[in-house]
Amino acid sequence: MKSQRFDQTLVDVEIEVEAEKNNLIAPFNIRKLRGASYDLSVGAKAVIATPEKLDWISLDEQKILILPPSRTCVIWSFEKLNMPADMKGRLSLRSHFAMQRLEYNGGVVDPGYHGYLFFTLANLGDAPVEINFEESLVTIEFVRMRKEAKRLYNDGFEILRLEDRQQAPKLPPLPKEQYDPIELSGRVQELEREVVILKNTLDKFEPSLQVTEDIVQSLILASVAGIIAGLVLFVLPYVNQYPVNLIFLAAFIILVGVLLGVRVRRNRKNTWRN
Repeated sequence: MKSQRFDQTLVDVEIEVEAEKNNLIAPFNIRKLRGASYDLSVGAKAVIATPEKLDWISLDEQKILILPPSRTCVIWSFEKLNMPADMKGRLSLRSHFAMQRLEYNGGVVDPGYHGYLFFTLANLGDAPVEINFEESLVTIEFVRMRKEAKRLYNDGFEILRLEDRQQAPKLPPLPKEQYDPIELSGRVQELEREVVILKNTLDKFEPSLQVTEDIVQSLILASVAGIIAGLVLFVLPYVNQYPVNLIFLAAFIILVGVLLGVRVRRNRKNTWRN
């Protein structure tokens, strides 16, 4: 009975053999080899996303990248990988950068992948993070699978077999705004700024609106007081049996009731605005 073969993580000596014989990692640096993984380094190119633009950086010349808080960047790997059909890679951020609150979601390197890797990093901390050229950034584990994969990654396009590449249909690329997170993030921040500007504009008009409202309410109260006074003068000849003071007291009570009603209405409006 044949023993079943399971996925196996390569250890240091196996990674070294694959690098020397099959060019798994190029260039290969023995000092970056770990017991069951390899440290991939910061490459020659990087780009930092800002709300206004993309800042391209040549790290092989500048030697250092400083990622500000709340900013995202994409960094090319220093090494190229040549993944065989029966191997995949697992990526994770080194703890040195994780403790500085640098965020990297990791990922999988597919069988058949050839070329540089691209690491998308976000600074979630309150302080800038320094990233140096050729510094160890991401750790990769190589996993030997129990059999070869049929869907191999080739130039960013997965196919059933390499010889079918010419016949494989290529879908047209999506418009950039549908999938580019940098573009979407910039648009969201632009909308937030417009909302703040609109709110500040409304706050500037608030005193003028309040004065206008007070004038209108004063006119209404003056009209109500005039109507009440007219009614009192109209009915005064017909109510000789009642003291004049009592009639004016009733008019005053009505006027106070109107004022209280207006005040309650204003308080409710202010509460709703807040």
